[in-house]
Amino acid sequence: MDTNRMKLGLAHIFTVNESISKQTKLQLINFIEQANIHQLKVLAMDGQLVPKSQLDENANQIIDDRYDSLDIDEIIKKASVEGITKLVKALNSK
Repeated sequence: MDTNRMKLGLAHIFTVNESISKQTKLQLINFIEQANIHQLKVLAMDGQLVPKSQLDENANQIIDDRYDSLDIDEIIKKASVEGITKLVKALNSK
């Protein structure tokens, strides 16, 4: 999956979640903006914010294998479409 699409999908998922505080949402979005694909995959699978410094080649391979074994892509793709749709509607209503 394209990194930008994954970022948009994850940001949308966390933004619409009513059980997360505004401050936490902002922290998550800031993390998502700076994250690489493997950090995003860990966030999507485990809900954890992992620093880039903790991810080496072996860790990245394990993350890729775990991610590929799950069916998360479709959920994130759907969320990215919902997020961009809301954005376009908001821009058109101005």
